[in-house]
Amino acid sequence: MTDHSGEMEIDIHEPSFVRDPYPAYDQLREKCPVMHSDLYEGFWLLTRYEDVKQAATNWRAYTSSVPGVTAIPMITQRTEPQLPIELDPPLHSRYRALVNPVFSIQRVETMRPKLQAIITSLIDRLVEQGRGDLVADYAVPLSVGTLAEFTGLPKADSGKWVSWIGRMFDVRDRADGAVASREFGLYIDGLIAARRKDPADDFISLLIASEVEGHRLTDQELHAFCTVVFGAGFETTADALGVMLYWLAEHPEDRR
Repeated sequence: MTDHSGEMEIDIHEPSFVRDPYPAYDQLREKCPVMHSDLYEGFWLLTRYEDVKQAATNWRAYTSSVPGVTAIPMITQRTEPQLPIELDPPLHSRYRALVNPVFSIQRVETMRPKLQAIITSLIDRLVEQGRGDLVADYAVPLSVGTLAEFTGLPKADSGKWVSWIGRMFDVRDRADGAVASREFGLYIDGLIAARRKDPADDFISLLIASEVEGHRLTDQELHAFCTVVFGAGFETTADALGVMLYWLAEHPEDRR
């Protein structure tokens, strides 16, 4: 973190910030709660809850309809939007409605036994080993396993997803990240082609059969949708689990 003439700047990929961002957030909230950085082609950082909530919900003032800015920096440049996260209402709502049945409360309840079995097997393995890494041995495989159950993705390919997504967001090697992005994209295209030829009871087949404003999704739209669900659906879940487990480890009363 630097401070030049009263202005603060922070590198969100600097190792000390990645290791423990909370002191930096505290300082930013006190001195510069809305910060602009010139790093990574420029970005804004909001650090107060109410500001973040306002930006996330007031789409008329804070648009999401800008392709290619969902990561800082973007490893692979693009001009087509990722669906549905790079759209504003009402179009966002129409695309989002396509996947609502996949993640509905009713469907979660029907899948609860399968998800519970994944959780139990992961915990049993940790108990048998007597130790483990709660991110690598629990949060990541749980996220991948549940995503595969919800979407019908081949579980045998889970190692590939983890590798591709990890490399795609690794700013230390952007060239390799671009390679991983291309490999991930080709994999998704292969899944779409296979389901167009042979539909099944899975997420991609559901999208192929769906319509938005009277038209079926193109391969490009299917690709954009799958990139979000298969990529962000894995990483954000694993990250959220990791943060929750870290909090419980540091707060024994909440853990009890």
